[in-house]
Amino acid sequence: MIKKMPYRIRFEPRKAYGVSMVSGFDEELDGTCNPNTREIKIRAGMGDKVTLSALLHEIIHVVNFEKHLNITEEQTLGLEIGLFKILELNPDLIKLLTDVLVRKK
Repeated sequence: MIKKMPYRIRFEPRKAYGVSMVSGFDEELDGTCNPNTREIKIRAGMGDKVTLSALLHEIIHVVNFEKHLNITEEQTLGLEIGLFKILELNPDLIKLLTDVLVRKK
């Protein structure tokens, strides 16, 4: 089980979406993203990979909403699966992203 989920995902320096784990949804969903309230909710109790994949899916929705891309749910799912697999299979890419993006100046 993931010990520490981010409590927010920043889209811009002063614009963020809150992230919370919830015990259930009305439907069989792994997560939701509400652009009006800027909230991401992820279903609690899932495995680590499913939880991270759901979070990535909702982050793609954030980009879609904020950039007015109008991509479909099917396209969002394709991006989620593709990006998650790329990150999973390329740990050196994750290290490079971390090294470059959080490098102290």
